Amino acid sequence: MVTVAGNVVSPYTSSEIWKRKYDNKTFKFNMHDSEGPEGKARYLVRTGGLKNEYLGVCLDEIRWGSQTTVMYEKSTLGMIDYILEWIKLNQGNLLWHEKQVPVNFTLPYIKHDLCPRNEKHEEVFRDIGGRVKCAHREIKRFKPSYLTSYDFFDDLSQTKRTEFFEQSPQEELLFDEDDIKAHGKKRIRELELKHEQELLEYEKEEATEEVLDVCGAILSDVGTILPLEELLNRLNLQKTGPRVYCAKNGYVLESFYTDIRRSKCKIDKQEPWEPEPFIDECQGHDLPPHETVHDFDGYYLAWMVQKWYEQVPEGKSPVYRSKPEEIARIKELSKAKHLNQISPRLLGAF
Repeated sequence: MVTVAGNVVSPYTSSEIWKRKYDNKTFKFNMHDSEGPEGKARYLVRTGGLKNEYLGVCLDEIRWGSQTTVMYEKSTLGMIDYILEWIKLNQGNLLWHEKQVPVNFTLPYIKHDLCPRNEKHEEVFRDIGGRVKCAHREIKRFKPSYLTSYDFFDDLSQTKRTEFFEQSPQEELLFDEDDIKAHGKKRIRELELKHEQELLEYEKEEATEEVLDVCGAILSDVGTILPLEELLNRLNLQKTGPRVYCAKNGYVLESFYTDIRRSKCKIDKQEPWEPEPFIDECQGHDLPPHETVHDFDGYYLAWMVQKWYEQVPEGKSPVYRSKPEEIARIKELSKAKHLNQISPRLLGAF
């Protein structure tokens, strides 16, 4: 492997890539260059142009490039669709690359010597999927009247995790002159006395509720079978996507959200610990990235896809990590990607 154009990793030198691209003036991948890489990708899919071609070429010809990275105008799901289309057209004759995969070439497995959540954790175990995980267990104590929790997807354990905490009273209430004018000194004093009583009750209550907290962070998944979705997510240097909000007739991007009244969330439930004003307001949903960014070229990526495909005989390696309903949700939310994809009826509904 060599490095071309700064720090971008490729199996070829710059001169080799240039020669491959422009030796043949009728080379079909040069067609539709004026439409950009994504326009070229659409053309190749529409015309069956991916058939009987190396995957490395089909990937490298649809990306942008800089001195240090390359970028595809595709999300992970878009990359999957493109790769699966190539596999479908070339089933029985999968031309991955002109060069053999290097002997020491591996997929991007998780490899940690110490627990990534807390280096002081020592115990480990191997789960049913073959992953080495942190087995640290800790009993945490909370005040029962103030105990609450929320669920979230934990990247370190790659599973759903419940976080427990105490919803304690504010340490102090702050009122300004406008508050006093609006409510009067008597009402403000009543609120202060009530708050003082709440603080006393909180301090008096003992932490008797025990919750078992299991770390579960992954130290290693070397040798496990990675879905294509997981592989592409790990390789993508673009880790964050846009934030969209529920609208009456769809979803709207954060950048177009200024001065627009929020509508009720269609996806998330109101958590019992959330303040009352949030009940009817969507708090937003973070989308996966709409672009894919790598520090290696499409030829190198083809090797990665080949290694993924060959994990299980007869091309049975899993494609998706997400559940079908989650993929459908992402695709639905992604309709708010560009302003011109949001109908005037949607924008006028607020």
